[in-house]
Amino acid sequence: MIRITIDDKGCLLSHDKRCRNCVTVCPGHVLGIREEKIVVLRPEDCINCHCCKGACPGGLDVIAVERIAPLTVGDLPEERPVWDGLKVQLGRLSLATPLIVASGPVGRCTEGWIRSASAGCGAVVTKTTTPLPWPGNPAIRLLPYEKDSLLNCEGLPNLGAKAVAAEITHAKGLRPGLLVIPSLTAMTEQEFVDMAKLFEDAGADGLEIALMGCPNYRPGTAISQGYWIEDPTRAHALVHAVRSAVNIPICVKGATTAAVGRACEEAGADSLLVRSGSLRALPLDAETGKPVLSHPRGEGSLTGPYTKLPGLKVVSDMVRQVTIPIIGNGGIASAQDVIDYIRVGATAVQLITVMIRRGLSIVPKVVADLETLLKDQGCRSVEEIRGSALPFLPAA
Repeated sequence: MIRITIDDKGCLLSHDKRCRNCVTVCPGHVLGIREEKIVVLRPEDCINCHCCKGACPGGLDVIAVERIAPLTVGDLPEERPVWDGLKVQLGRLSLATPLIVASGPVGRCTEGWIRSASAGCGAVVTKTTTPLPWPGNPAIRLLPYEKDSLLNCEGLPNLGAKAVAAEITHAKGLRPGLLVIPSLTAMTEQEFVDMAKLFEDAGADGLEIALMGCPNYRPGTAISQGYWIEDPTRAHALVHAVRSAVNIPICVKGATTAAVGRACEEAGADSLLVRSGSLRALPLDAETGKPVLSHPRGEGSLTGPYTKLPGLKVVSDMVRQVTIPIIGNGGIASAQDVIDYIRVGATAVQLITVMIRRGLSIVPKVVADLETLLKDQGCRSVEEIRGSALPFLPAA
């Protein structure tokens, strides 16, 4: 059970401002507006993602989100039936659908994991986790933008490895069939290994090694950026070290070059999550001209529809370079987007921006539409279209 309280003194809408950021980015549609005030409509649907806090111009303390009781079996939403033709085999993992929750606020803790899976996601990747709890950047670090896109400079706010491990154990106890894949980043190889062991012992179904760390960290903080992703030798050594320490599947996130992708495969990775480089953006306040985001340089990452076409390109390139499954990411908001990624060779896809902008309710629609589109094309399974666009794309 989650309790949400709002400090009207700090809320801009309560002071005749037009801000509706928290309502716009709430995945559970928990918040609403009544009599020009932000109100809590359905606290029972809160997934404790802290999107509202990160988007609030008044600061992180204006909206308080706290868990006052852990989820119990009686609190769990019903699982939706899914057509067998949507099953995919991601290496050693069997997914009910090709949809995976990407690392981000929705995957912060148990509530988000279980609700996403119940909505139709085949697996859930956790918020990228660091060895110790990390506060991330202050608000505004999450900003809704046009056409269901999003600007963020989150800076990896997370609960820390021990707390996430405890969440995994609790979540798996509530719903044993839930596929939870913690995403992890660290400064040293040993920290990666220690976290990997901790998560395996907690019951994680796999690991996502985030080579990039976070492009929005504050300079001088203890968060990796770029070190592992830029050098195939370093990437190989890191993946090999983790592979030697655990038995569960390993996905490597951030292999954007063929050399790094092949190095990760040779080191024992089970799959790769590839995406185009982060689109850097600088949003300005229309009245003052000052940067809106809290990053020291006012910049952040732009995610959403604009990233789909570059995403298709990097998947189609990487799938020719390795033999392990590829996961696509970027701009996925509809069943057609999913189909396009699978046609260029992806086995599964990750999505999150659309879940923040339109809510978790978008997932059942994408799943239902995917089934309809495939059946309309005479397909008995999603596997029948995988790679079908590649013959039209000569290798570079």
